[in-house]
Amino acid sequence: MERLDPRAGGAEAYVIALARKLVAAGWEVHLFGIQWVGVPAEARFHRIAVPAWLPAWIRVLWFALGHRRRLRGHSFDVVVGFGRTIAMNAYQTHWGVHRRAAARVALARSTRLSRTLARVAVWTTPKHLARHWIESAPFRIHPRPLILAISELIRRDLADEHGVDESSIPLVWNGVDRQRFSPAVRQRATGALRRQLATAAGDVVFLLVAYALLQKGILPLIEAVARMHLAGRDGFRVWVVGASPSWVVRRRLTRLRCGDRFRFAGRTTVVEQYYGEADVLVHPTFSDACPLVMLEALACGVPVITTAANGLAERIVDGAEGFVIPSPPAPRVLADRMSMLLAAERRHAMALAAAAAGALLDEDTQHNLVLEHLERLAARPPAGLTKAPRRG
Repeated sequence: MERLDPRAGGAEAYVIALARKLVAAGWEVHLFGIQWVGVPAEARFHRIAVPAWLPAWIRVLWFALGHRRRLRGHSFDVVVGFGRTIAMNAYQTHWGVHRRAAARVALARSTRLSRTLARVAVWTTPKHLARHWIESAPFRIHPRPLILAISELIRRDLADEHGVDESSIPLVWNGVDRQRFSPAVRQRATGALRRQLATAAGDVVFLLVAYALLQKGILPLIEAVARMHLAGRDGFRVWVVGASPSWVVRRRLTRLRCGDRFRFAGRTTVVEQYYGEADVLVHPTFSDACPLVMLEALACGVPVITTAANGLAERIVDGAEGFVIPSPPAPRVLADRMSMLLAAERRHAMALAAAAAGALLDEDTQHNLVLEHLERLAARPPAGLTKAPRRG
């Protein structure tokens, strides 16, 4: 993985947490990337230098080939790829099948022309072609590496895209740190964030936690809020934690005259405090494999609104822990579900169901399942590596 930084997103946070688990289990852990923050002190980091001035598609290939070259001279028992490398004997994608995910994300563009061009680019541009070639590596290696899926959606996509049997791909969901994320965060909430973000104590707070705002559905969310405003619904605010608004987002807020309903909080290292004071996680994503933010929200007892393009949607009973709307998200439908959750009684019932659902995917339990697969793999002959491997 290029940048190992838990602040960069859910996939990066997952890899670092898994590395800590492996270290605690007595594994010798080596991490390969461009930059790193917060990795276990016991792990060894191998930097792969990639010139920043190169075109994006060459940087992608440079990293993958550089990783394969750096493996020479080592003998690892297990080499896990996360979709950015071509030498491995275990594979787990946290982005999904690139062509399918990119085609879904293309629908998040702000104009019809840009959406069309983005979908064409998936099949024609050097960057997308390079991504597809790299991502397909596990299915070119013989014998095939261990392939783990983090949601049923990803397992189906992998099987369909690469022509393999779904049953040959084990499913291990992401998990959530139950010590950090639990209903207790709501009990500890002091209201400080509401004061900081100019939000009244009685306002319903819809929370979006995202760095890729367009992919996570901020434009349909803005349109949904505008519809609610026109319908005379008040007493709510939308908090956006993560990325700052781009000019596309700012222009849409201005055009629809609903910027006063939004609060952009920026990046944070204490996202649990936002779950403690928010009422609903709104995650109208165009494509997501198994987002940690949704697991975290559920574990804290925060109901969710998401789309069918979210791998975790299959863990939600529509109308129980939250709502699942069709994808791509329609602002009218999103506004309707958000309006339904302005009712305190409904939110309370959903919060109880959310907390129960969030407790089912504990991080330690899910990591143990991954560890079991890797232990069995370590006892087998290596696949697709340059030398007989050592744990890494």
